[in-house]
Amino acid sequence: MTITHVFSLAMLAASLAGCANHGIKATPDDEKHAAAARANTHSNLTEMHDKKMSTEARSLVRVRRYSTVTPRPTPEQADLLLAMIRVTMPAKIDTVGKAVRYLLRRSGFELAGRGAMQPEVAQILGKKLPQVHRKLGPMTLEDALLVLVGPAFRLDVDHVHRVINYQLVDRRERLSVKPGNAQDHAAMPAKEG
Repeated sequence: MTITHVFSLAMLAASLAGCANHGIKATPDDEKHAAAARANTHSNLTEMHDKKMSTEARSLVRVRRYSTVTPRPTPEQADLLLAMIRVTMPAKIDTVGKAVRYLLRRSGFELAGRGAMQPEVAQILGKKLPQVHRKLGPMTLEDALLVLVGPAFRLDVDHVHRVINYQLVDRRERLSVKPGNAQDHAAMPAKEG
């Protein structure tokens, strides 16, 4: 016999000796306590696992094998006017009002009726659509709605009824000079010398 065989036999004997019954017998009460302890431990682990999983389930949702997402609305879903758009107006859209309605058609919003509009708003909506406004974006729907009517108007949004209207900006606000405008440079005297 070689040393490897002797070593293998010694290891086999030691492992079998560990499994041997040493004459200690378990009573039925011991078995009941052991079973109750196993069940209690299992239910505690299951309960802890369920709590952990329910907390995680609320914060993450698996979308693919290794990908999860947080179950929250996107900013665009929470505020429809924040949706990013890129639009080329069809040839049949020839006025600012038609362009506004075209932008709103899939947004869930509608344009206020003429009776609710200021006369200046109705006037700008009847104007021809500038060629530069035939392609808009990428920008938010809110920005596109403001670009179409220009800086003389602000957006008036009724989120309850999902109605869009415009209000004429106060004359003092329109006349205030903003840094970086072309008006700034035109109003400045030329440097001498």
